[in-house]
Amino acid sequence: MIPADPTTAVLAYAALYTGHHIGDYLLQSDHQALTKGRCGHAGRMACTRHVLVLTVAQALALVLVLGATGTAVSPWAVPAGLAINAVTHWWADRRATLRGLVLATEPMTHKTTYYDNGGAERMDQAWHVAWMIPAALAIAAPAPLALAVAAASAVVLAAAGAASRRALAAEAPA
Repeated sequence: MIPADPTTAVLAYAALYTGHHIGDYLLQSDHQALTKGRCGHAGRMACTRHVLVLTVAQALALVLVLGATGTAVSPWAVPAGLAINAVTHWWADRRATLRGLVLATEPMTHKTTYYDNGGAERMDQAWHVAWMIPAALAIAAPAPLALAVAAASAVVLAAAGAASRRALAAEAPA
């Protein structure tokens, strides 16, 4: 299989990172920030609108960076990379999901107290920044590899989701 292009991966990561900060800080509304983690339809919709705006910001940054550098990418690669970023961003921004993952990994990381006492935003951002790596690799890859990276990302996210649900269920009062 043809590998991802390293230069394109770096350029894509830079664009995703910049677009992330624009979408997560400059363009996210107060309503989205305050509501996206709530249970129910209103929370899911606020999170969806936030991730849509964030993804548009990242797509525009990608168009600018890749266009200005004359970097060609597979037409399947950009949607695959943006989807990896969008789905993982939405997952973490629902709040309880990421907290559940923190609970699930507590025996290894000892981060629950940190998360619950002001560290949630930093751990949220660490999650987002980490997922920009497979997103950038997918964007820099030929279509078959981009789709394989997206599929592997879905498997990892599903495992994180399962671990989160188990940990939250174990924490719930009986």
